[in-house]
This record gives sequence, C-alpha cells and structure tokens, in this order.
Amino acid sequence: MAILTAIRDVTPAQLKLIMDDAIEKLKARAAAKGYRVVVVYELLPHTHLAIGQEYWKNSQALTSGTWTKEIDHELDEDEFIVFLGGFNLTDDPKVTGFRFKVGSGGGGGTRDIAMLDKMYALDEVVWFYKEPIFYDGKETVYIEYYQKASVVAGDESIGHIALVAKKYGEDISAPLPV
Repeated sequence: MAILTAIRDVTPAQLKLIMDDAIEKLKARAAAKGYRVVVVYELLPHTHLAIGQEYWKNSQALTSGTWTKEIDHELDEDEFIVFLGGFNLTDDPKVTGFRFKVGSGGGGGTRDIAMLDKMYALDEVVWFYKEPIFYDGKETVYIEYYQKASVVAGDESIGHIALVAKKYGEDISAPLPV
C-alpha cells in the first residue's frame, strides 16, 4: 500500500530529487524499449489518459462505498508514465482512495493502493507517494477511486501529479536545446 507524504513535509531540495529521479527512470524505461530521444513533461489528463477534459476533476459519477473506475486507457507504444502523487482541492472531499491497476478492466493486477484519509485529517491537499507508480508503453492504465459518498461527475477537484515521457517529435517537436 502506498505510503503518503504531505507536501509540507517535502523540502524543495527533496522535491527536486524526486522529480530528477523520476525523469531519469522514465528515460531509462524508454531507452530499454529502444527510444533514444524522449521528452519528459507533465501529464495532461485528456491528451495522455483520454479523460473528458484537460484539467483534473472526476470525469464520471462515483458511487458511495465502492471502487469506481475513473481511468481505463491503453498507452501508446512510445508513452511512459509515472505517478508521483496526487491532490484534492475540493472543500469537502469524498474520494478517499486510489487503486492503481494495470490491464484492460484492471485485470492485470494491482500496482498500488493509496488511502487518502490521513492527508485530509492533516488538512493536506497535496501528497506524494513514497514509491512512484510506473506504466510503460502499450500497458493499460486502470485507476479506480473509492469514495465515502456518491459524487456527481465533475464535483471532485481531484487529480494526479504525474509525468509522461514520449518520443521526441510526437507531442513536443520544437528544437531541443543543446
């Protein structure tokens, strides 16, 4: 189960190390699949996960007391994603957990589970996972949310802190700095 760390407990130097390490690991995963020049940038909800909008909100209604699928998206072959943490900017959050699975319908197993009540009890809206959660090209990212009460689509301002690595020239094609 994911161990959560409140952002207030992460120094700027630690945050830089977390980001640098995640970027290097994404590049290594891409290189292992034969991609030599990749660009790493912040994940966009619609562009990379086919969520209905390019901002973080629950995209569908969530049923109380159940794990509800929120994301079920197969990555392109040249996409590599790492989830580093999450946030919930809702005044009275209802989503209390994330379950990261892999495969169509989540049938490939569970990568990690994060329960969010501790963060809410600390009045924390942003958190990081002790260990990043990786998905490599052609894998299906399947994420479920658990909620203590039903939520109408778009009512929960909840999302993920994540990076994506893609082959240079796909989404990003401006000249690379020397």
